[in-house]
Formats: sequence, structure tokens, C-alpha cells
Amino acid sequence: MPESSPGSETLFKILDALPIEVAALNRQGEIIYVNPMWRAFACANGAPGDFLGVNYLHICRQAQWSEPFAASVADAIERALVGEGTSTPLLYPCPDEHRMRWFRMDVVPVQWMEEVAALVLHQEVGLDNAELQSQIARFPTQEKGASEHRFNSAQWLHMALEAIKAGLWEWDIQTGKVFWSPESYKLFGMPQSAKNLSYDVWWGSIHPEDRQAVDEAVRRAVEECRDLVDLEFRIVLPDGTVRWMKDRGRMILDETGQPVRMIGIQMDITEQKEVAVSLEEERILLRTVIDALPLALYVKDRQARKILTNSTDLLFLGVNDPAEVLGKTDLELFNDVCGYTCYLEDLEVLRTGQPVIQREAEMVNSRGEHRHILLSKTPLRNRNQEIIGLVGVTEDITERKRLETQLYEAQKMESLGAIAATVAHDFYNLLTPIIGLSEVLFAEAPPNSRQRKYLEQILSASYKARNLLKQMQTFSRLQEADARKVDLVNIVAEACDIHRSALPPHITLYVHLKLASATLHADPTQLHQAIMNLLVNAQQAIGESVGEITVIVGCEAAQSAYRQPHAYVKVIDTGQGIDAATRKRIFEPFFTTKRGSGSGLGLAIVQRVVRSLGGSIEVESEPGKGATFTVILPVMEIHTLLPT
Repeated sequence: MPESSPGSETLFKILDALPIEVAALNRQGEIIYVNPMWRAFACANGAPGDFLGVNYLHICRQAQWSEPFAASVADAIERALVGEGTSTPLLYPCPDEHRMRWFRMDVVPVQWMEEVAALVLHQEVGLDNAELQSQIARFPTQEKGASEHRFNSAQWLHMALEAIKAGLWEWDIQTGKVFWSPESYKLFGMPQSAKNLSYDVWWGSIHPEDRQAVDEAVRRAVEECRDLVDLEFRIVLPDGTVRWMKDRGRMILDETGQPVRMIGIQMDITEQKEVAVSLEEERILLRTVIDALPLALYVKDRQARKILTNSTDLLFLGVNDPAEVLGKTDLELFNDVCGYTCYLEDLEVLRTGQPVIQREAEMVNSRGEHRHILLSKTPLRNRNQEIIGLVGVTEDITERKRLETQLYEAQKMESLGAIAATVAHDFYNLLTPIIGLSEVLFAEAPPNSRQRKYLEQILSASYKARNLLKQMQTFSRLQEADARKVDLVNIVAEACDIHRSALPPHITLYVHLKLASATLHADPTQLHQAIMNLLVNAQQAIGESVGEITVIVGCEAAQSAYRQPHAYVKVIDTGQGIDAATRKRIFEPFFTTKRGSGSGLGLAIVQRVVRSLGGSIEVESEPGKGATFTVILPVMEIHTLLPT
């Protein structure tokens, strides 16, 4: 307390008894006195000391650029120190731990005392204070004498709320009364003159479809004594316009821990919602387009890990869940040379920025399927042209490769057929007189003579040559088929009956006919020969061992997968089996594993017959486990057997 006159002592005693915060300033703007309320307020707000001896004017000037309200206070103090002006009331907000508090500050010039030049009066006001509402409503009125760019804290708060389309609110939980800032009235399309604001009035403005969810969220917050966090809902303005709002509220508890008030902020987020919906629609469209692509599309990060994939890529990799792929490199997805090569290639693209265009490769997916692929990769760059990953496209060309192989085989077959026809015709002409004259000489030769023995060997070799030429002629004349309606079941049954009579006793033939009939358009002779060739091939595979041949005729289960019904014929043997290398060449003309006893045309003829009928033939076999040849043919009509 400074030395003072009797008059100032009396003034200070009066100020000590006031229920508001008071500080006295000397002519230099230094605080020479504070009353107990000021000292308690400073202590409660963490101020170092009670400010005695501190130049309050300098403090305000130093803080004016970070807190615009301080500039208004400094201006008011300067006017008061020179004896100009009267009491200058200022209102400003100050948030504490629980709520937004509002204060009024008055700077009063004192001209009748030597020691005191001005008094600073400070007190808290409520949100329903008429003067406070009036002060905020006058935004953006500038303080008299202040610089044009400076506003008090209330004005700056008002400006910020306007900019973000937000408003303040306070809800008295006991009475249900609601207090709004001017911005909140605007958000709800209500005039500031609206009275009797309450929770029910606010609730009535909410979209009917959202009311129950909002009410439950608020009730839970009250029951659990917790804050209201990011509550989103729609409101209906008086003109029928629907807007989206987001509310956040701080729960205020009394000394017993019971909720008494809630204060918060409400924001109009309609534009954000519209943008979010638009972005979501674009995302869905992009995702749909990506998944609809017939190519495997993927994106990888700087570490060559997949961060995006599409449905075709998952199908190609043989997986169903994207989680099995995302976050992994090709080195982890393909544990083979292809995976290692692709991983190193990814790193090279990421390092150099050089794309890879349509490189052919082979790989094995998670289902063990061998696939032929065509790879293209290009670096992914950000707006600064920095490489942040790569975009890859993989085309599965397995089917294309298969068709190319089929085309090549077909062309080869056509060429071989033409050659076989010419060779067979010319050699047959040469062989005819040899056989004829040999037969004459054989008939004239004395029995048991050396001449007759030699002629017998000549005729045996000539007959084999003639049979080979007949097969070559058959192979070359397949396109000249005499097609008609035939029953596949009858032809198979007839071929099995004929072949059963020629089988040695150590081989048993079983026939399972699952169809009553299966009509197709085919040359019966060629079809019969194809079935006989399969039976002969099965018999030769068993050889001298004890074994079985099983023939099954049935129809495909999933008929909807074809444009017309399909029937199948399976010929299963228990022979020595076929290795992978042989399976690849088993239908090639003149290829045989039966040295000295096979022509290599039997299965080639079967394949040509089947393909000429629009069907397919497949072989399944492993060494030591026999073989299964499956012929699938399109048929015009199928009649199944009735269950017995």
C-alpha cells in the first residue's frame, strides 16, 4: 500500500469492501493498489502475485497483438491517465476449465486525488446480461479512439463464429432454459427477439428422423455426467430448409458432482456433408470402375507393397480377401523366381522412374495354377513429380496362349493331314502290286519251303504297312465325315461289347451308362473308331499286368455353363500312368511310347474326331496311378436314366 492522504485511505477502505475486482493506477499507469477480490481473482487464475508495482499500461500494450481486447484496454487507460473521457465499459470472454465466462472491465478516470489517476473495475457477467447481448449485437462497431483494425475480444469471437458458421449455447439442465449467442439464432433461422428458448424448442427444430437419436445422446451425457462430443444431426429451418449441424458441449457439475449446466458450440456442417457425400459417390464410382476392369490393377507404395487391388487381381492371385494381399510385396505373394524377379523389377521402377511395358512372364498363384501374364508398370508421382509408388496392370494371357497353342496344333494337324494323304496314296499305289504278287508267289510256293517262309515275312510286313497307310488315310480324311444323328450311348456300348471280346483274361472291362441316350450330329464310323482307339490305348497301358478298364457315360452337372447340353465319356485304366512330359505330347501325331508296336496316330485321331465335333479331350494321370481320358461333346438332346 503506497503512502496516501486521509482521503485516499478512506477510498481504499471502501474499495476493499466491494464485491468486484478493483485496481488503482498512478499517473504512469502502475498498479498502486488492488482490493482483496482482485488479489483472489489473480491467484485463482495463476497470476504471479497481485500485480502491485506492475505497469498495467505497458502490459496491455505488449499483449495487444496477441489479444486484441488488450488494445482497447490500453487506449482506455491512456485516456484516463490524462483525465480525458469517462468510464469506458468493455466486455470480453474468458474460457475456464468448465465453461465460457464473460467479464466487464471499466476504466474510470480519477481527477480529485493526487496519488490515483484511474481505477480499473472488473466483474463477471452472465450470458443473459442485456448489456452483453447489446455489445455483441453491435458488431462490428469499433471502439471510439481505437485504430480502425482493432476490435475487442467479443467482436473477434463474433467474427470467428460468423466465419465458421457456428454459435454458442448454454443449457440450464434444471430449468430447461437455453441461452444462445446471436450466431445461434441465425443458424436456426430465428429472430434474436425470440423468447422462452428451451430444450424442447431446440429439440423441436431437429429433423423428425433424428430427434430420437439426438435425445438419447443428450440423455446419456446427462446420466453419465460427461461431455457431449460431435453430435451430428439435421435441423429444419422455418422455411423448410434442411441443414446439418454438429454440437459439442461441456458438462458443468455442482459441488456434489451432479450436472447443472451444459455450455457448448454448434456448427453448420451442411457444406462439409455435401462434399463428403460427393466424395463418397466419386469413391464408389471409381471403385466400381476399378473392379469392373477385366485387367488386374494394383497400386504399390515406395516399399513395393500393395496398397490397392481390384477384383480381377484377387481372382488372378487366387484369393478372396484383399487383406491377404494388401501390405505385401511380390516376394511375399509369390515364393518363386517370378516373385523375386517382379519384386526387383518394382524396386527398379521406383528407383529410376522407368516404366515396364508389356513384359511376358509365368507364375504360379496360391491355388497352384500356372498362369501366363503380361506385366506393365509405371511410376506414380505426386504434384511435385516425386515418385511415391507405382501403378501396375497385369493381363492374364493364359487363355490366349492356350488358344495360340491350339491354333498352332490345328495348323500342324492340317499340314500333317495333307502330307499323310499324299504319302498314303502314293505308298498305297506302290504297296498294292507288292502285296498282290507276294500273295501269288506265296500260294505257288511249296509248303515248308524256304521261299514260302520268306514270302510269309514279306506279306506280314506289307500287311502292317497297309494298316498304317489306312490309319494315315483315316487321319487325313476326317473332314470328309458323313455326319448324321447318332446316339452316343449306343456307340459307346457297341464299341465296349466288341472290345470286351478281344480283351485278354487278365483285363476286366466295366461299363457304367448313366444316360438312356445322348443324341448328337456326328459320323458314326469316326466316333466309333475314336472310342475304340481309347479302349485300345487303355489296354496297351495295362499291358501284361492284371488291371481294369472303366468306361463311364454321363452328362455335365452344370449345364447352364454351356449354350447347349454336354455329355462326357470317361475311359479309366489302372495302367502304368503318364508323366508330365508325355502328357504334353500325347496327342501329337506319330508320337508314341510303345516302341515297335505303336503308330502314334491312335490318340491323334481321337483328338481330331472330338474337336471336329466341337468337343474337347483331357487327360489326368500320374506315374503309377493309371490314367483317365475324358471326352466332352456337345449334344442335341439328353435322356437320363430313371432312378431305380
